[in-house]
Amino acid sequence: MQEADVIFLYRQPLLAQWWHRGGLLGDLVRHVLIHEVGRHFGLSDDDMTRIESE
Repeated sequence: MQEADVIFLYRQPLLAQWWHRGGLLGDLVRHVLIHEVGRHFGLSDDDMTRIESE
């Protein structure tokens, strides 16, 4: 049986990171999603940084 591709975002760690970093919560969620999806598809750190800057 094949597992579904799922990304879990855990609220408490996100909120703790948001509290420490400041800024917009949506920006942090976007950052986390880009990095999780990027790692899944084998993107480099440079690729993910470039995507984040778009």
